[in-house]
Amino acid sequence: MQAEIRLHRTNPPGTGNSQMDAIRILGLLPREWTRHLSQADGDMVLRVDTADETTPAQILAAAAAALADPAVAHWRLSACEPLASL
Repeated sequence: MQAEIRLHRTNPPGTGNSQMDAIRILGLLPREWTRHLSQADGDMVLRVDTADETTPAQILAAAAAALADPAVAHWRLSACEPLASL
């Protein structure tokens, strides 16, 4: 399953480092997933490929669990959308 995870910063822009936060969040997602940062300017867009039958709900749950980490708790999930497989 390939999906795009969109995140929104809850603290004011300029307070924190989006790219550093992205690295932290990517590291908190399951290691067996392929993870990529697509955008880290303001809002954040992550792309994941689980390489199995993981559901969008499971991806959303994993992303929510990652955001429970206090270091990145100032980010909120905006969307989790499946992508068409190539």
